[in-house]
Amino acid sequence: MKLPRLPSIRQRLLLISAAISLSTIIAASTLFVVNDVRLLRSQMVRDMEVLAVVVGNNCISALVFDVPETAEKILGGLRQEPQIRFATLYDAQGRIFARYLRDPGLPAGTPTRMEDGVHRDVSLLGIGTVEVLRQLTLDGKAIGRIFIHARTDQLADQLQHYAALAGVVFLVALAISQLVALRLHRRISEPILDLASKTKGISERGDYRKRVYQPASFAEIDTLVKGLNQLLAAIQERESALKAHTDALDAANTRLRTLATEISVVEERERKRLAAELHDGAMQKLAIASLQIEAVVKHPETEEHAAGDERLDVGLVLVREALGELRSLQFELSPPSLYLGGLPRALQSLAAHISSRSGVAISYVQTTEIPELPIEMAVVLYQCARELVYNIVKHARASKAAILVSSGGDGIDVEASDNGQGFRTDDETGASGASGGYGLYSIRERLAVLGGLLSVESGAQGSHVTIHVPMGAAFSMPSRADSEVTETPELRPLDP
Repeated sequence: MKLPRLPSIRQRLLLISAAISLSTIIAASTLFVVNDVRLLRSQMVRDMEVLAVVVGNNCISALVFDVPETAEKILGGLRQEPQIRFATLYDAQGRIFARYLRDPGLPAGTPTRMEDGVHRDVSLLGIGTVEVLRQLTLDGKAIGRIFIHARTDQLADQLQHYAALAGVVFLVALAISQLVALRLHRRISEPILDLASKTKGISERGDYRKRVYQPASFAEIDTLVKGLNQLLAAIQERESALKAHTDALDAANTRLRTLATEISVVEERERKRLAAELHDGAMQKLAIASLQIEAVVKHPETEEHAAGDERLDVGLVLVREALGELRSLQFELSPPSLYLGGLPRALQSLAAHISSRSGVAISYVQTTEIPELPIEMAVVLYQCARELVYNIVKHARASKAAILVSSGGDGIDVEASDNGQGFRTDDETGASGASGGYGLYSIRERLAVLGGLLSVESGAQGSHVTIHVPMGAAFSMPSRADSEVTETPELRPLDP
């Protein structure tokens, strides 16, 4: 749908000047007409009151001597006042004594109110009726009343005259305002149009380093130019920041691709290691145990009782050793204690397990009570701690190490320290020195999901790595109920 074209500045100036002229003339004319009509009506009411007093006093003698003809002649003098429609003279008993009708074909009316005074029936702009009722007295005694009914129709003629005069004034004022608007158009609109043209040129070229220069003009135009230049500066700064972020994102993508390749290589290496350990360890022992037990089962008559028991004992020992090695491999893949006992128990088991296998004395220290953590957070913290411990065993050449866990008001801290040879910390990817290739970088990526931080201190006396995760960390991972992680019961050796 095509939007309607907005009016130009010139058209708006013409419309504004016409609207101002029209509204000013209408307001002034309305005030003038209302005030003039009010004054004319007030004057008419005063004239009616004076006329009622004069005519009533003239009719007193006719009432006293009971001469209705004389009263009617006096009332007939009201014909000189065209606004008076009818008048009635009442005696002391309220009976009609004499009457005047401008139009004999119309019936005479009666007072709408019986109180003496002026009664107005006002309609639009004061055009309506005026009734005057006066009591006539002689020597302090009431001898009758006079009632005069008049209309103010002549005010309509005055309003027509005003309307014609206002129309002429409006046309003259409109013509003058249009001439003034045309003269002001160049001074007002051309700087704005020139500014719009320069702005459009900058936008089309996309070069926000340029600034708009505008010759001396109105203060509002200068303010607009300053604001536009500030906007261009902000856009330029935003573009520079966006370019820096884009470069950083490209570098991060490059590191991620490298990391993905390294992860694939490490995963394949781990598969080969696990396969070799299974083949050379548990599978070999299970195979030998199977042969020992099978020999006893298939040839019980050829075996001496003592020799058969010895073969069974050797087979059971091999089965137990194989089960122990399988439990060790299971612990490395996914420790059951993490899901059964929480993070503290899993880290304690990790320290004991790695110590027994590597020969590095790894201690576990817990300084505060650790609250129950969401399983997703516990898994990430455990994986990060395990990566740090593996790096210590593989690369630090340390004799002692420690895992320290504490809980503060703002989060959970997991620390790993050793007395090894240390490594360089200037490469945030962790690829330099003996940091295990992608180890520290992968830890940072995992912690970023939780909003956590990783700090590293390393030197000749050893290394100290701290992981901090806020207590209220939340991230989009499948819940424990929805995930594929299941609680694996601990393997127990067979009873002899």
